[in-house]
Amino acid sequence: MFIVVGIIVVVFVVFGTLILAQNATQVTLTLLGRTIETNLSLVIIESVVIGIVFAFIIMAISEIRLRRAIRNKERDIKNLKEELAAVRNLPIEEEKVEEEE
Repeated sequence: MFIVVGIIVVVFVVFGTLILAQNATQVTLTLLGRTIETNLSLVIIESVVIGIVFAFIIMAISEIRLRRAIRNKERDIKNLKEELAAVRNLPIEEEKVEEEE
């Protein structure tokens, strides 16, 4: 598995390097009234990093919600097991069946 992940990372790095090398042209970036001259490759890298950060934040929030739900379900399971054990320990009462004549 480690080898497969390593190969995938190497492929992404190679393709990323090729894309960034071919997009080294200067671009004018205007944001909130400010104009900046920068490389297109830098804009691409910043966009990818910002996307990764947003995805991580969304994933972390989802992970926290899921862990809370799991904790609640585990608590419910524990309570139900205790209730089941209590019911199992109740004495069995026999029903008197009237015989028909």
